[in-house]
Amino acid sequence: MMTNKTNRWDAILFDVDGTLIDSIPFILESFQYAFRLHLGHPLDEAMILAGIGTPLETAFSHWPPEQAKVLMESYLEYNHANLHHGIGVFWQVPAMLERLQQTGIPLGIVTSKRLSALQPTLEDFNLARYFGLVITKEDTKLHKPNPEPLYEAMKRLRLSRPDRILYVGDSIHDLECAVRAGCQPVMVGWTRMPKQALRQAHPAIWIEHANELLELLEE
Repeated sequence: MMTNKTNRWDAILFDVDGTLIDSIPFILESFQYAFRLHLGHPLDEAMILAGIGTPLETAFSHWPPEQAKVLMESYLEYNHANLHHGIGVFWQVPAMLERLQQTGIPLGIVTSKRLSALQPTLEDFNLARYFGLVITKEDTKLHKPNPEPLYEAMKRLRLSRPDRILYVGDSIHDLECAVRAGCQPVMVGWTRMPKQALRQAHPAIWIEHANELLELLEE
């Protein structure tokens, strides 16, 4: 069994989309379905990507309220109907989670996804068993990049040292959330999100392979 030799970290928390789950292309597809249906044309991909990691309400807030409502409804309709065959799990992730679980360090999820969208994904890929904590959109009033979701996770885990918590993500929103909460951000290079802006933000820890996260625990 792998053990946490230094006991440096009290918890490891994960974003989901683009971090654990290969879902970014499917999220883009769901957005473009809604835009084509109601606007008659697709939206600039960069604009969509900039909003991924925040709640859907935030992503659609650039449109008038009534238009945003129907856009989001169509997004959810398409997304839910195709969820089970639209996404995959990054190949490195299951083995990484298996080994992390063996350390005894608490593992959790902190995401802006709705619980109704997250649960089928966790079940499809048998990932729920790794996480003792799940924070979704419904659990806080404020969302990434606000630090409140990480604060809520700390509260539920009864932890008081954010500097001893790793938050693993793949977007500027994840990075800012971690920094504002005082947690240690870990950005993953295997995401399908744009990486240039994220690299330019100079995250303290950048990993290209899941084994690098395991190595952090042994430093």
